[in-house]
Amino acid sequence: MATAVETDPSLPAVASWNGGADEEMQSAFPELESSAQNGDGGGRRPTSAQPGGGAGPEDTAAPEAAPSLGHELLPDSAEPGLAAPPKGPEEPERPVRRTFQIPRKSREKKALFQLLTQGSREFEDVLNILHSSYLEQTSVTNFNYKRACLVHNELLEKEFTEKRRELKFDGRLDKELSESYAFLMVDRYQVQSICEKGLQVGQSKITILGSPSMGIYLSRYADLLQANPLEAGAIGDVVIFKIMKGKIKSIYDPMSIKSLEPMLNKSALDPTPKHECHVSKNASRITSLLAYRAYELTQYYFYEYGFDELRRRPRHVCPYAVVSFTYKDDIQIPKFVSSLRSNSFNADRNIDKCNYTLWKGQLLNKGKLLCYISLRSSTRAFLPIKLPEKLDVETVMSIDHLKQKIPPALFYKETYLGPNEVLKNGMYCSLYEVVEKPRIGNNLESLLQKLEKEKL
Repeated sequence: MATAVETDPSLPAVASWNGGADEEMQSAFPELESSAQNGDGGGRRPTSAQPGGGAGPEDTAAPEAAPSLGHELLPDSAEPGLAAPPKGPEEPERPVRRTFQIPRKSREKKALFQLLTQGSREFEDVLNILHSSYLEQTSVTNFNYKRACLVHNELLEKEFTEKRRELKFDGRLDKELSESYAFLMVDRYQVQSICEKGLQVGQSKITILGSPSMGIYLSRYADLLQANPLEAGAIGDVVIFKIMKGKIKSIYDPMSIKSLEPMLNKSALDPTPKHECHVSKNASRITSLLAYRAYELTQYYFYEYGFDELRRRPRHVCPYAVVSFTYKDDIQIPKFVSSLRSNSFNADRNIDKCNYTLWKGQLLNKGKLLCYISLRSSTRAFLPIKLPEKLDVETVMSIDHLKQKIPPALFYKETYLGPNEVLKNGMYCSLYEVVEKPRIGNNLESLLQKLEKEKL
């Protein structure tokens, strides 16, 4: 009997492992499993297998009607001479226990767009970013922002932070790691894709700072969003990007070089290793929205090298917010001036409304070749007079003096929407677009800058 007493403690432990308490209860309360293994054999079936398979003959003859006494009957019915089963390890081998824990409440994933209420602190923060990024402070009265959303993209924000960490590890200066903002006016259908996937290379047609297939272009100023000035009543959507400029390289404007041969050197426009951004050397000279080629010359060009390849999406550019605006032009500006002194075509949005090329030839300044130009029109198929092959600019007139000679209505592009000439005060007038041709020779920039500066 002494031997039977030694083997008795192992039996309840085996029973609790194979035929333990209700599984659902153990799943909900994991502590029940450990308490059952501490010897609580209540409710367990006496037919559970034993480690050594050493049940005596009396085990099979025990009445099934009294299962609750099974554990007490086994030691009494064992034969005195029967050897105890081999003693196993202190704890029987068990399968890997599943850890049942109450799951933590994960951080709620934010929606991609968070609509901001007008007058809220977040809405005012977005407005402050826009207003502080105007080239002309008078633009505050011209832009009416009626809708704004914050963009929450965890992946892009994480990569933005990783890029900063990498640059800091490389010993970059604090000014290279500082955050600022840039802008891009887009069509509404593009907003979702840009905010989900980031801004990919190839979105622009501009080439002044680098190849658009290798980097992305963004506007420096929130009121200078396209090459042509905004018309009164224009509406649009602007994506505000959080940016790190990193190390900046200033690029000479190839159009300002007398000889255009350097433009043929493709590598001159390739992204610069160990840099993150290109800007124009002439950007600081732009002080007016009506300055010649103001839009192009104030662009940022971002790119990123990943090992030996260029990334399709620079990580140091991250969408921050989207705003919708309506533009109202309260300042009466002669619109023909803005048309002539803006870029001759909308290089970024690739909009070409002119269908007729009416004249091609050379433009001279006192007999010296400036450039090759053409005259185009979207409504007029013919010139009212025949022009020579060369146009020589010999005299100029101040804009104020011109206003005294010409009716004010003739200074607005809306006046020339029809297909016919406009008759005002006995004068027949037409409006044509001057398009510069990229050939060998000087260009219009120096002349137009002089005209603008002296209000001629």
